[in-house]
Amino acid sequence: MHRARDVCALPAPTRLGWLTILVAVVAGPSVACGSGQPSGVGFPVTSTVSPSPVVTSTSLPPRGEELRIDQFVTLLRQGRVQSAVIREAAGWIEGIYDRGEYWVAIASADQPVMSRLVSAMEDAGVPFRVDNGKPYDGGGVELRVDQFLTLLRQGRVQTVTVLRAQGRVTGTYDRGTFWVTYPSPSFERIRSAVEDAGVPFSEG
Repeated sequence: MHRARDVCALPAPTRLGWLTILVAVVAGPSVACGSGQPSGVGFPVTSTVSPSPVVTSTSLPPRGEELRIDQFVTLLRQGRVQSAVIREAAGWIEGIYDRGEYWVAIASADQPVMSRLVSAMEDAGVPFRVDNGKPYDGGGVELRVDQFLTLLRQGRVQTVTVLRAQGRVTGTYDRGTFWVTYPSPSFERIRSAVEDAGVPFSEG
């Protein structure tokens, strides 16, 4: 405490130089200059900065008009839906239709509803892809489900590996390597399509 009072008695420029040294040497309570009382803050003092939240496609709210499931199915049958992205982890489908952007709330665990919606999109010929919240960095070209099925029918797929735990199919075709994220209700259909095409496949 005596040393701290001596420092406070020095002129301001000198005081700042001595304070720098004092902070580096003394690991005890500091003294507020002018009061002679401990400030209650000890050294060393550390501060914690909270990291900024990571913003992902599934943490952002959907944009556009909210549609009921029956409205969405009707629009599919009418050929008015232009594209769709199934956000399985977030619990909605979003995309573009003839009046702009839309989104539909879904329960990914409700397999009958998901299966019905996937079948409706496939029957309507709507290009759609799946975001299951599981990043993939295995390389290759990302294909939509409809693109993958078309390549199978054309005999252009050479090998297939089904990564069921990740909800993905990877493999090779006549232009290199590829990967596809598929909605969970489509697993059996995709496996059947691969078998019907006579493409060698394995499950990983």
